Amino acid sequence: MSDHAKDETAPASNASDKPAGGGSIVPWIAVGVLSAGLGSALPFFLAGQQTHAAGEGNEHDKHGTTGSGSTANHDTKKVNAFTMPMQEDTIILPFGEPDKDQRIVVNLDEGNMSRFLSFSISLQIPKTQEETLKKLIEAKRIVLRNWLLSIISDLNLDDIRGAAGQNRLRREIREHFNAILCPDGYDQIYDVLFEEFNVQ
Repeated sequence: MSDHAKDETAPASNASDKPAGGGSIVPWIAVGVLSAGLGSALPFFLAGQQTHAAGEGNEHDKHGTTGSGSTANHDTKKVNAFTMPMQEDTIILPFGEPDKDQRIVVNLDEGNMSRFLSFSISLQIPKTQEETLKKLIEAKRIVLRNWLLSIISDLNLDDIRGAAGQNRLRREIREHFNAILCPDGYDQIYDVLFEEFNVQ
């Protein structure tokens, strides 16, 4: 073989001696694009699975009980427990005794200082449950009022300061009132509203 032929074949053999993966980034780009696409699609896939599961739950509701033997109807109530109805479908019910001062006055836990909170609340409830809840509240008024006095007497000024403190207290009152008045888990008290809130 001539020297010229050897020179032509040498570069070809040298190129084939390089490692196979040396410097080709196309596969890595493909993996990155595929991973990004799957990551973006995952939330939609999970949401679809939850919707499908909810649909299956509704099918169980139609047929009575679930496979575990517990009624699916109770689970449906739990799901809808915090669905806020339209404003026109609710009423505001004062918590205090009718024809009396609605205020509740409680000493705050301020150590040597004498501070107290004077407040009155109303409950936002469904119109359809007005009479039922009036009777329940009347029957449990002493228990609920006693709980209010106890829980607030453990609070200090920092606990009830500002909108955050008031909203935390409203939420706690709502949850406890629902637990006492609606033990079946289907909450009928949608909100607790302060009509008066004075610290002195």
